[in-house]
Amino acid sequence: LGNKTVNEQYLPDFDQYAKDAFSPAELATIEFTGYMRDKRIARLLCSPVQYNPVSETLLIHTRYRVLITFDFAASEAIKTPLANTYQGSAIPSTGDEIFENIYKSCLLNTLPTIAETTTSQELSSMVGIESVQTEGSPYAVKATIESEGIYKITYESLAALGINLSGTTIGNIKVENRGNEIPLYRSGTGTFSAGEYILFYGQAFKSLYAKKNVYWIYQGSSNGKTMVMKDGSYFSGYTAKTSFKNTYHGEQDLMYWQAIPNGEGADHWFWNRLQPTSTPSPASITYTAPLQNIVTNAGNYSMKVNLRGETALGHHTKVYVNGTLVKDFTWSGQVERTENILNLSPSLFINGNNSIKIEEILDSGVSTDRIYTNWFEINYNDSFVAESNELKFNGEGTGNFSFSVSNFTGGSIMLFDITNPLNTLLISNPEITGGGCASYTMKFGDTLSGAAKNYYVAEESRFKSPLSLVVDTPSSLKTARPNIDYIIITNEAFYNDILPLKNYRNAQGRNVEIAKIQDIYDEFSYGIKDARAIKDFLTYAYNYWKTGSHPTYVLLVGDANIDYRDDLNLYSSGYTDYVPTYLYQSYLLGDTPTDNWFACVSGTDPIPDMIIGRFCVKTSADVNNIVAKIQAYEASASGAWSRRVILAADNENAFEVTSNNLAALLPAYVIAQKVYLSSYGNVTQAKNDLVSKINAGSLITNYTGHGSVDNWAGEYLFRTSPPSDIPLLTNGNVLTFVMALNCLNGFFPNFLDQYSLAEEFARAQNKGAIACLASTGLGYTSEHEVLATKIFERIFTNGDTGIGTVAYTGKINAYNQILSTDIIETFTLFGDPATPFKIADIDNDGIVDTQDNCPDKCNVQQLDADGDGFGDVCDPTPGCGGCGSPQCETQC
Repeated sequence: LGNKTVNEQYLPDFDQYAKDAFSPAELATIEFTGYMRDKRIARLLCSPVQYNPVSETLLIHTRYRVLITFDFAASEAIKTPLANTYQGSAIPSTGDEIFENIYKSCLLNTLPTIAETTTSQELSSMVGIESVQTEGSPYAVKATIESEGIYKITYESLAALGINLSGTTIGNIKVENRGNEIPLYRSGTGTFSAGEYILFYGQAFKSLYAKKNVYWIYQGSSNGKTMVMKDGSYFSGYTAKTSFKNTYHGEQDLMYWQAIPNGEGADHWFWNRLQPTSTPSPASITYTAPLQNIVTNAGNYSMKVNLRGETALGHHTKVYVNGTLVKDFTWSGQVERTENILNLSPSLFINGNNSIKIEEILDSGVSTDRIYTNWFEINYNDSFVAESNELKFNGEGTGNFSFSVSNFTGGSIMLFDITNPLNTLLISNPEITGGGCASYTMKFGDTLSGAAKNYYVAEESRFKSPLSLVVDTPSSLKTARPNIDYIIITNEAFYNDILPLKNYRNAQGRNVEIAKIQDIYDEFSYGIKDARAIKDFLTYAYNYWKTGSHPTYVLLVGDANIDYRDDLNLYSSGYTDYVPTYLYQSYLLGDTPTDNWFACVSGTDPIPDMIIGRFCVKTSADVNNIVAKIQAYEASASGAWSRRVILAADNENAFEVTSNNLAALLPAYVIAQKVYLSSYGNVTQAKNDLVSKINAGSLITNYTGHGSVDNWAGEYLFRTSPPSDIPLLTNGNVLTFVMALNCLNGFFPNFLDQYSLAEEFARAQNKGAIACLASTGLGYTSEHEVLATKIFERIFTNGDTGIGTVAYTGKINAYNQILSTDIIETFTLFGDPATPFKIADIDNDGIVDTQDNCPDKCNVQQLDADGDGFGDVCDPTPGCGGCGSPQCETQC
């Protein structure tokens, strides 16, 4: 693939430096407004330093006052049809109490949540199949297809599924696709019985997430749509069409470029990459374009070639057809390029396989040149000759025309007008001639009125069967629930495995509901895989699954794969996209996975409204291991190990400074165990010490430094790629919470690696981590330190004991301090967000150390007469007459 070299270049913004004005212009601005659940929030950006580049004047404002006025526009009080106005509950639930504490930590002017109105996210354009429910069908069958054609569904194929067809007639069978009922050809009338069938025109489908289309077959409460018949028998005197315009599209998605500049909405999947190594040695790729029965006397052909520049310098590209150069062009930049090649002589092309060669040349003076090939198209003139007993063709013009399609091997031919796929017409009474030793020919007439009409003709033997017919198991995700606090979204493969966690949390009063991912697709994206359906479902559940409030936790169960469509055919090797993630565009990495997006359901801001985590699992054993660890961890006793925090650092000063700063945040009773790579003779010594400390137990293990998907430090202070260091761990139930302040340790949807480092720590059986917080993208140590600082403060200063709430508030408070949304989007919680930290209670007074104002001496009442934060029993000057006096609390 060639070597990539990144050269950084400092390039000032000359326009900005030419302005005789202070920048930024405003000392304070509102960066965005939005919602944190039912709290209407605004992000205030203060800029106390201003600079005028012309006068070279720097203004530093040491103190100023910002006046904020709250002006609620009428439109902001109107909710979308999906949402309902939330009136605060008189008796706060557990979730409400959790978020009241979060508000106090994250918002400057929080007030109790009462009678506030929010605006929810709107649903995406794709919603669910509802006709099955509204029409009371006793069954629903999902027919999955991947290619265009006429599909045949027989009585026998449906009966074999074991469904009840007793009430089904040939007339009341209905078929829907993406919310639209489509017309059918019906083989007869009356009872739907042996030998009967229906036909429908099925369309190919491709989106970012799927390349399979889904058609729903069900019994209607009334007769369904039937294809309207249009008589094609009359064509006497009509002008005969002798050719039609056709297009061959060649494309395969075999290579993925993640970091396309300004890649929002861009195609990140390509066919090949070309990199010439020297000027006399171009790089090239040759593709095959099969063209059959071409017409060479009806005008010139044309082509399009779609490319993407990977390098920012110049590109020199040549295109050949069957060895003849047809285009030589230069271009530049990391941009998409669609090159139109017009007026091509038909003599360049042949009946059969045509070679299309794309060549990239390294011009003199250009150091590096790399491009991606994406697709090509050939616009050519085709003849009315059936290929393998079928043909899709079109007619253009104005007036009456006749069409004659030859080369059928059988006479059972049917013709359809598919101009409007939602209203396919059956063209009846075409003239069919031939037979015996000759092939069959079909002839018909039609009236055209300018706009092109599309037709599809096929011999009955070419009618297709779906890839699969599956009976749908009814679900009711769009039914309101009164008191759901915790939502688990799982792949069907892990449903039974995750039930023990549901039951475990229910026993703790969490009120858990499990939603299967396919049910979400069925009810929110017509049965077609789409990550947006997850957000649409959570938006619905957020508004309707807890009366007077909202659910608190979301857990995704299943690994993900950014090869959503399985273009690389790796699902069969264990790289299945069980529960997809969402890709957002980060400045440093481009396509960057984020689960945070799913939980942003109130407002259009990046602040999540529920606390979300993920079990990245590929097997039932993975699920069982994680659930067993959670139960064992929560059931075990805390001890001295939970007063230890491991601070590991790569061998650069900045990483050690960050670790030292974090150590300074720890209370006196917490021991900071430092594993700084620079302090050891070699990496093996450092690794052994790190593993020994993890095995002895620690509340938190924090790593700061360089890293990648599966390692800490370039020297491999710890790694999970072969040879993995996970087998060295033996910490049993004294599980640690891993925080990875580096790049990519949380890049879980990678189709090139089975598991990232964060996943391996979380899924390790009876050892490793209770949960991990790691980034799916790239980042900066300075920003990561802010995140870790906020998390440490939340645990050791504010006394928060929830892993999910600590991660949530840490990310929000870090975002409050820095400008990058990457902190919120990329840092992913690998674990159960409802799991509590195993905080020690050394003095056994029932109050964990982080909430105890005297953690080493038993003081159940937590009295603090002088309010200095030190309990009376350990305060040398308690301000109440001395320990043992009636006004002071005494030890247990």
